[in-house]
Amino acid sequence: MRILRYLPGALAILCVLLIPPLVGHNIYYSGLAMEAATWALANLGLTIILGYTGQISLGQAAFFGIGAYGAAVVATKTQSMWLGLLVAIALSAVAGFIIGLSTLKMAGHYLAMVTIGFQTLISLVFNNWITLTGGPDGISGIPRPHIFGISLMQNVPFLYFVFILLFLVAAGVNALRKYTWGRALRGIRENELAANVMGVNAFRAKIVAFTVGATITGFAGGVFATGAMYISPGLFDFNQSVSFLAMTVVGGAGSAVGTIFGTVVLTLLPEVLRFMQHIYLVVYAIIVLLVVLGMPGGIWSVVEKWWARLVPPKRPKLDLQDIRFGVPTESGEALLKLNGISKSFGGLKAVDTVDLTLKSQEAHALVGPNGSGKTTVLNLVTGVYPLSGGTIELEGKSLTGLPSYRVTENGIARTFQNIRLCKELTVLDNVMLGLHRHRKSTFLGNMFSSPASRRERREFEEKAWKAIIYVGLADRAFELAENLPHGQQKLVELARALVAEPKVLLLDEPAAGLNDTETANLIQLLQRLKSQHVTILLIEHDMALVTKVADKLTVLSFGQRIAVGPVQEVLAEPVVLEAFLGRDKEEDQVVEAGG
Repeated sequence: MRILRYLPGALAILCVLLIPPLVGHNIYYSGLAMEAATWALANLGLTIILGYTGQISLGQAAFFGIGAYGAAVVATKTQSMWLGLLVAIALSAVAGFIIGLSTLKMAGHYLAMVTIGFQTLISLVFNNWITLTGGPDGISGIPRPHIFGISLMQNVPFLYFVFILLFLVAAGVNALRKYTWGRALRGIRENELAANVMGVNAFRAKIVAFTVGATITGFAGGVFATGAMYISPGLFDFNQSVSFLAMTVVGGAGSAVGTIFGTVVLTLLPEVLRFMQHIYLVVYAIIVLLVVLGMPGGIWSVVEKWWARLVPPKRPKLDLQDIRFGVPTESGEALLKLNGISKSFGGLKAVDTVDLTLKSQEAHALVGPNGSGKTTVLNLVTGVYPLSGGTIELEGKSLTGLPSYRVTENGIARTFQNIRLCKELTVLDNVMLGLHRHRKSTFLGNMFSSPASRRERREFEEKAWKAIIYVGLADRAFELAENLPHGQQKLVELARALVAEPKVLLLDEPAAGLNDTETANLIQLLQRLKSQHVTILLIEHDMALVTKVADKLTVLSFGQRIAVGPVQEVLAEPVVLEAFLGRDKEEDQVVEAGG
């Protein structure tokens, strides 16, 4: 079985070596191969933007055209295709950065509409800036480069050149998927809020991903111009953007190999169907529609699932003795302080001037009736909601106004009442996402599979395995999170928070939805964390769990603190008993999800 792990790479190298001499001496087939290879190269940019990050771009042909025209204009004037390719990279990178910076706070169809507008604008420029682009007549006489003294004017050596470029870029895009930044992008795609709270600056990550994706597509445009030696505006219109999207989705947007496969299939399919004459485009559209509906993850996703069963991933050999969590702190010191924090939604105060002090190595429970503001407090602490008033401090350092990822970087991790996992990632990848705040590798370092990236991946895997074993999910590490039952998904969230090595662990109703056995196991797990001096702020309705885990209790009612102190003393106070049992208030006055 071990040799099977090298089979995909061996087949890819074989294609690079064999296809150019097989088709290169036929003008028609060499042109088709060049077209498929450059389009596949362009679509690898869409793999990062759409497949990894989940951003819908319908303007990829515009970046493709910017690269092509940039390379063509410079190459025809300087007779240096290498300089032209550098200009293609620079122009498409700048365009991608500007579009990303100005639009990526949007999402879904809003982003798609903006990219359509960008595509239309660029098409107008290509058609009407005649002095630069040649207008509808385009640009001809684009030179091909020399490399190591070898002329690429002949089709066979040029195809070798294009195929090698495609192989190298695909290897980089595939490597990105395995490392820290690729995992962060997929986390954004699956659940942006959870990714932010795990330490990912989602907006910056999306800008970088969009810029890199646009750059790859623009570079492909420059290579296309070199190969075709003639370009015109009709090659880079909206229809081409739709074709790029279809190729990527049909093959499998989440995989570099799937993107290449989809591009090749949809490039060759019209040629195969031409014997149908007038109806071949209808048949082509029906085939694409059936694939999209029947295989939402693309054709290659089915192959990947089959391959995972044939060659299952191996659990690494790790020294996992004496697994511990928690950051050493001075016992009894005030660690987290909430000073008169408030949150208003319109005219409604969900949290009203609440004070809370969490001491290090303490388990502090925050309880109250539904709608009392508990979850809102956690959302304020973690930067999900901005404060309406008050301040928040961690070890004397202000967290007030910081975004979620910055709060996490300072040492706070949390779980959610309503589970927020990246459901199409494995348990292992979900837990490794919690380590993002400890990253040192760079985005491009991940793409180039740098030594720092490989070392970081090994370290993160070991830490993630420790957390997974700690919560008892070692046998489920390679399963998709969505396939786990509710109770185990709760444990994955806990492992993801623990692996971040937080100074303060925030747990939002960890026992919600658990059966008696799962609750008993959770109590033992939390007691073990307490024994290892992990500082915990806990929201929970199960008072039996609270009394067995918490050292101190704060009670909220209608957004206000009504009691604080040792657990048993607080539970005996009349005002607390009245709030829980004896008063019939209209709790739906407070609009708060799960709070």
